[in-house]
Amino acid sequence: MRMVSPYGLTLDKIGTKEVLTVQPGGEKNTFTVSLAIRADGSKLPAVIIFKATNKKTGVLSESIMGKLKIPNNCIVWSSLSGWWNERLDHAWIDTTFDGDGEPTVLIRDQYPVHKMESSAEMLQERNVHQIFVPAGMTGKLQPLDVGVNRPFKVFWTDAYQKWRKRLGPEDVTKSGYLRNPSRQELIDMVSECWQKVTSDCIKNSFVRAEIVSDENGAP
Repeated sequence: MRMVSPYGLTLDKIGTKEVLTVQPGGEKNTFTVSLAIRADGSKLPAVIIFKATNKKTGVLSESIMGKLKIPNNCIVWSSLSGWWNERLDHAWIDTTFDGDGEPTVLIRDQYPVHKMESSAEMLQERNVHQIFVPAGMTGKLQPLDVGVNRPFKVFWTDAYQKWRKRLGPEDVTKSGYLRNPSRQELIDMVSECWQKVTSDCIKNSFVRAEIVSDENGAP
């Protein structure tokens, strides 16, 4: 996700050829938010991945992590690239599935990390059967893409705009740009957006993806 999420429209007098706006300088700065849902309408914590500050360890420093207030509906991790990687995939599997659980089905896209043998072995040990959505079909067969990601991104744009409206002159840098949201502000916005995604929205996404036949989770 982009740390800067402006609306696509501006308002000015008819005929104006150029509209000047004050934007944060980090339009290309990104971070990762990984979402996971269940057919019963419940949500797993949103995983937020920031770029690591320590290139040797590949993680955020303990001093930074210690200052963050992380809501119950979020997990904060980091990597050198700010993207999901094998280490984080293993950590997520370890956090999400226990070894004595009931047989479980995990639906995933074709992202290369998901298909690593090490992850497949961890899932098999936890009685989790992994199913991959065919390439190019996530918009029809993956519940997140079918009915959850879009409203989440709409909520994100609205949350970003509310954050922007709270800024004042003191938030403009010497270069004339608005400051970027802090890590804590990004965490709080993700938490707020994830909270707004309803159980009905999630259930409907599984029905529309034809994973279950009705909102009660019947196969």
